[in-house]
Amino acid sequence: MTSTFDALEAGHAQYYLALQHKKNKRYSEAIDSFVASLHFVEARTKLHALEQLAILYEHQMKDYEQALYYTQEGIRLIQNNGQWRVEQKQKWEISWEKRLHRLGNKK
Repeated sequence: MTSTFDALEAGHAQYYLALQHKKNKRYSEAIDSFVASLHFVEARTKLHALEQLAILYEHQMKDYEQALYYTQEGIRLIQNNGQWRVEQKQKWEISWEKRLHRLGNKK
């Protein structure tokens, strides 16, 4: 008997695998799994995956261009999501803008 997973379940599997890789300091594998999860998870998990990608690229890979890219993607996701409460979006935007500013200083 075979079992099939829907795209959301597969996306979550990639996301949790990425967290495990990061914990085990397998950063390249973590990045690959976070990227693989992006297209299949809901917006809140996607936002967290984008944040993790920005963090990994900034601190582990020292690739500030990629960190900046994922930070900008996160900010776009926050701004374009109409389902989140305004207060929540504002809190996230402040946090993400700080990251953006810090990255701008590193370039």
